[in-house]
Amino acid sequence: MRLPINKRQHAALSSRFTRPTLWLLVLFLFAGPTSAQSLTLFNWEEYMDPALLEAFREETGITVREVYYQTDESKNETLLNTNGGQGFDLIIGSGFSFRSYVQQGWLVPVDREKVRHLGEIDPRWQREYPTVSKYAVPYFWGTVGIAYRTDKVSRPVTSWMDLFRPDEILKGRIVMIRDGLDTVSLALKALGFSLATDDPAAIMDAETLLREQRPYVLEYGYIDLTTDSSLITGEAWMAMAYNGDALALQDKDERIAFAVPAEGTNLWIDYIAVLKSSASKDHAFRFIDFINRPRNAARLAEHVYYATPNRAAEKLLPAEYLGNPSIYPPNEVLDKSETYSTIGPLQLRARNRAFARIVD
Repeated sequence: MRLPINKRQHAALSSRFTRPTLWLLVLFLFAGPTSAQSLTLFNWEEYMDPALLEAFREETGITVREVYYQTDESKNETLLNTNGGQGFDLIIGSGFSFRSYVQQGWLVPVDREKVRHLGEIDPRWQREYPTVSKYAVPYFWGTVGIAYRTDKVSRPVTSWMDLFRPDEILKGRIVMIRDGLDTVSLALKALGFSLATDDPAAIMDAETLLREQRPYVLEYGYIDLTTDSSLITGEAWMAMAYNGDALALQDKDERIAFAVPAEGTNLWIDYIAVLKSSASKDHAFRFIDFINRPRNAARLAEHVYYATPNRAAEKLLPAEYLGNPSIYPPNEVLDKSETYSTIGPLQLRARNRAFARIVD
């Protein structure tokens, strides 16, 4: 559940700060209709391989351009303000958010005759969000954990309490995801509760834990993936991060490590779907089928550093990729981890309210 960053970053619209939601609305209100030979994908940044987009264009003559959102909240706001995504053809996002899109009638059912490689997807990931699986195809899955600088943090990070009750040296050095669902839910996990608890006392305990952590937080946001990242420059020494984002940074700086805490974590699943408002649904399903061809799916996985739900693609990935516990966590971690599939609107509202009292 990319957040973020992002679950990510790169491609058509360069600098992050030039893409506010209002700008997107102006773009679609005044840019006019897109070409019948083009698709618009609404996505996290750096969550697609540009080389695959070019390969698709060369094969089909269809251009795919990306428009990015920065957070799930901004994505939802844009969809609401564009009447369910007018101007977009495809969307990538979390199973949690897609549940509401199905209820709103914004997605069309997957055309199984056009997505011929749907059978490559591991049924486990299709079962996690049963109301979504008819309308969307699993894209990637992963974890939320802790990225940290090994040259600044003297001991290995193994627990969520290393982040939520940090050592004194980390005061003002932590970046937290700016999202009530992730931040409050994982504070609950740190305290020994289920991610999905609806116990008001547990939510209050999580809020207290976050309030105590507040002086240690440099920023509530999403860790940058460029060489200007605060984890690389040393402004931040620890961050709550999605596993693929941490690995992307590790690729730039070997002093950065990533840990999935022993208590378990959120096991997120992202999906790709075709919007009901799309005028190019056949092309859109053709693109989904293209990225699920085993070789393309394997190539995409190595580009974004996430675990693919495509079983045929996994057979083509290097052993060191499949054996990387930051990408494919061991079973003992998976057994303690949870998805957000059972969290309802009231539970989400309670988390967002608690988080707002911390950051506002």
